[in-house]
Amino acid sequence: MDARVALITRVIAERRSGGLSAQEAGALLGLCEGYFLRLFKQEVGTTFRRYKREARIGAAVNLLRQNQASVKQIASVAGYEDASNFDRDFKGVANATRNFTSCNALPASRITGILAVFPLPFMF
Repeated sequence: MDARVALITRVIAERRSGGLSAQEAGALLGLCEGYFLRLFKQEVGTTFRRYKREARIGAAVNLLRQNQASVKQIASVAGYEDASNFDRDFKGVANATRNFTSCNALPASRITGILAVFPLPFMF
């Protein structure tokens, strides 16, 4: 993976809410936004926006499985302003609803897939 893109993936993993815009990421690397977005997709295989969303949900899955906080608190820490946005992204990424207080009901194969993409421990 390109070292510049690897740096941005580390920044995303370290930020709680994934609040890094494509414009900021490009500027951090000295690249225009459009070139950065093309480079990111070429190197990672997915769009910058999708990667950030999956990173946020991956962090939430880790916290939900550890039962460290309520779903509402975890959604807020992951950068979601309301539960409906969190629910929509959770359903899209985890392929399940979160109408339970932990992710223990998620199929193990789906959790393994999410955590394989985002293996870093997310610090909240």
